Parts: sequence; C-alpha cells; structure tokens
Amino acid sequence: MKKLLAVLLCFAMLFALAACGAEQAPAEQPAETPAEIVGLVADEEVILTFEGADVEQMTMGEFKALPMQEVELSRTNSKGETVVGVYTGALWADFATAIGASPESNIKIIASDDYQMAYTPAELNAEGSIFAIAKDGEAISPADEAGKVWFCASESLTANYWGKYIVKIVVEGE
Repeated sequence: MKKLLAVLLCFAMLFALAACGAEQAPAEQPAETPAEIVGLVADEEVILTFEGADVEQMTMGEFKALPMQEVELSRTNSKGETVVGVYTGALWADFATAIGASPESNIKIIASDDYQMAYTPAELNAEGSIFAIAKDGEAISPADEAGKVWFCASESLTANYWGKYIVKIVVEGE
C-alpha cells in the first residue's frame, strides 16, 4: 500500500511539474497569403477614388478581384537607366468595366503628390499597358505610402506615359 501511495505521489508531482513549468510548443503561424508575401496592403484598404465613374472608391480586395495579368515591360527613365520587370495588374478594359466606365473613355490620373496626367483610349488600351499593383512579385509601392497603383504604359509608348502612385482617377468620357 505504501508503494502504491509513493508511486501515485510521484505521478502527481510529475504531473504538477509538467503543468507548471513545462514549455508549451509555439502555436503554429498561419500560412502567409499572397498579399502578405508581396507586401500589399489589407484587402479592406481603399486604394483608389473615382470621379465620373459609377463607383466612388475601390479597395485592394476589389482591385485584386479583377482579372489579373502579368506583362513584362521595360522603360528608360530620364537618367537613361532602363528598368525591366514583370508587372501584375489589370487591363484598362477590365478596370473600366468594374468601375462603370467605358473602355473608350479619356481619363486623368492624380498621384499622391498631386501630379496629374491625361490618357486617351489609345494609350490606355495599347497592348501591354496595365494598371499594376506589383512588380516582380513585390508591391509596387511601399505599404505605408499612398498610391498603390501605377499605370505602366505599353512599350510602344515612351516612359513619359507612365503614371506612378495613383490615388484618384477622373473619368472624362468618350
């Protein structure tokens, strides 16, 4: 009887030590979503506003729900440096349909620094032109900066047609 009591006491002490002092295995972290991998902002964050369209704003999630395309483009900047990358985003025709505008509309983009540029349907719909949110699998703009979307112009156009850090699009009609 004393041996049984001693064994039970030992088990009780081991159990108590395990419960109090044992380190727990770290909780498994959930797998990263593609948006987190490329450093994009939360799907709920408003990334664009519109004037002259059927919708007033678009979130990152709504943008990513558009048919996504990948386009390899190169551009030579004003310093003579050529940048090549694979840009991921939406074609103007898909983008226009989503916001209730005609793909044959003229637009004006407004960047986070108030830079403005106008585009015609020929430029917007040129083969390879894309509204991009990522370059080479990475966010095109840092997560803490405004302007998550760039207009990356077709290689048939010059680098002067590129628009960066877009925060607003004004649809001006056909």
